[in-house]
Amino acid sequence: MSKQTKVEWTGTPLPAGHPLWKTYPSGVFPGATFNPWIGCEPTSPGCKNCYAWALAKRAPQLVYGKPLGPLHGLPVWGAAAPRRVTSRAYWQEPLAWNKEACASGVRKKVFCASLADVFEDFDGPLHGEERDWLVPGKTNMNDVRRALWALIDDTPYLDWLILTKRADRIAKVAPSLWLPFIATGRGGAWPRNVWIGTTCESQQYARWRLPDLLALPAPVRFVSYEPALEEVDFGVWLSGYYKCPCCGAARDSTSDDGNAYCSQCENDEPLPRHRVDWLSVGGESGDGARPFDLRWARRVAAACSAAEATVFVKQMGARPYDSTLAWKMLGAHEPSTEQHALGLASVTKKGGDISKWPKELRVRKWPPVDLPKDHPARTRERGGACG
Repeated sequence: MSKQTKVEWTGTPLPAGHPLWKTYPSGVFPGATFNPWIGCEPTSPGCKNCYAWALAKRAPQLVYGKPLGPLHGLPVWGAAAPRRVTSRAYWQEPLAWNKEACASGVRKKVFCASLADVFEDFDGPLHGEERDWLVPGKTNMNDVRRALWALIDDTPYLDWLILTKRADRIAKVAPSLWLPFIATGRGGAWPRNVWIGTTCESQQYARWRLPDLLALPAPVRFVSYEPALEEVDFGVWLSGYYKCPCCGAARDSTSDDGNAYCSQCENDEPLPRHRVDWLSVGGESGDGARPFDLRWARRVAAACSAAEATVFVKQMGARPYDSTLAWKMLGAHEPSTEQHALGLASVTKKGGDISKWPKELRVRKWPPVDLPKDHPARTRERGGACG
């Protein structure tokens, strides 16, 4: 929950010649994590070895706000556990990051939330310091979310990366002003500094979650294919479709000028494309990690390249193997994952040493995002002062 995070995909590439290169010689300005509260309920197979769950078991004070003995008997995770809203001082940190990002001219990415799910349906007890919007015993999760939306609105120089396993709840829970007319009956605009993503650990969960994600008018829709538990074909979602924000009509092809237009209503503007813009892939780390086939990563990277989408290979995980290599070695049937594990994870527990990876998987890219000229984050470009 610190100002800087080791989550690699929250970085921001630095412009050539920027003064921050002296501090960050890798050329990547690190991002941050922000947790409006702590606690979550496991919802799919990808949650089996959740690092946040394991952390709460080791340190129950994360959830309860005070040390507890090993035999306290209170739940620390899941539906029966409380959610602890983080402190006043902690909620002030993004405002400071916003000023720093404005002053440096480099936007900062904020992963929200690494120890929770912003779109979780939770009506249990909340813990935390009392404040205007948090009164223990009275405040519900929607009150906390409204405070989060306000914080996001107050930090236009930060790109908020909200990752959820509950894609079906995004449109239900997000502010109505973020959603287009077709969904709300009123004009709306998704904030340009809010990237929205969902986890797809298997083909089944990709089919369930991605239609809800792609329906949103976010500037970046991203997928966390981590922990990758099987090969997933993302092709149809990488290609995407075009949808009219006025009447909801969809098209999957473009006109001669390369744009798609609505043929069902009077809207004559080019239609926005709804697709997966960015995909992060990685194997599972930590105790009990499940195997990760490098072939899955190769195929998804190739699919992204063919669809002109951006891919970020995060890590090999604790149990990587290469079924393609093993198959070539045996010259017969594809081997089982247990028989042909590689030593890629031996350097670090999560297989994060990129220098040890196959060269074709050393790919870490971020999607380019152009902000509208009237966006508040253009203030610095117009010579204005940082707020």
